Amino acid sequence: ITPPKGDGGFLGDGSVPTSRLSCGSSYCRGDQTCNAGSCQFACSGQNVPGDYATIQAAINANVGVNDLTICLKAQNYPESVSATSSPATPKNLTIIGVSSSVTTINSFTLEYTPFTQVSIRGVAFTNGVVVEYASKPVQFVGTKISTASSYALADYGSADVLLDGCDVAATSEYAVSFYPEGVSTSVPNTQKLTIQNSYIHGSTFRVAVNGGTSGSTLSVPVMLVNDTFNNDATS
Repeated sequence: ITPPKGDGGFLGDGSVPTSRLSCGSSYCRGDQTCNAGSCQFACSGQNVPGDYATIQAAINANVGVNDLTICLKAQNYPESVSATSSPATPKNLTIIGVSSSVTTINSFTLEYTPFTQVSIRGVAFTNGVVVEYASKPVQFVGTKISTASSYALADYGSADVLLDGCDVAATSEYAVSFYPEGVSTSVPNTQKLTIQNSYIHGSTFRVAVNGGTSGSTLSVPVMLVNDTFNNDATS
């Protein structure tokens, strides 16, 4: 079985194989198109560059709007993009690249975000992602997340983080580090991490769950579905 490539070319839509789109020697997700043998995401929204010079400028210029979709080109964006509650942010944020093989961003941080939902598709992050105390769903679909630092994806106390059809690698320590901090003791399982149809590789620790207070029982769902692990030291 060919591992997921991070561009969604391996059952990334979670559907039965008949729903996949044949593309060259591989398959595309149900929400992608095949263009010259490459699986690509379509996008309609604010173009960067074009409507805005940078991704950060597009986010900052649309404070308080209901929906913001940012369409990225096939290029490198050497930005450390940040979306936080101060200043306020768009309610629904969607960032879509052509594919993770041709659209790259330096790094991304979501911190205390008041979004209704965040969806990131078809991009590669070359220096890691941090999701901190996001109270609403955050989705990474058909993305690559890598780093030479401590972790590729760090999730601190966020409500609902999903990785679907992703390629995650850290050359040092953690591919995914999940810190379910602030979990309610009266309403258990208030946070969760789901990794599905994804490729986790090249790290010392694959998926690590950290946290919990002394004498307490950590009851947080971590769901790993149809994933491939390769060349990792431990899990």
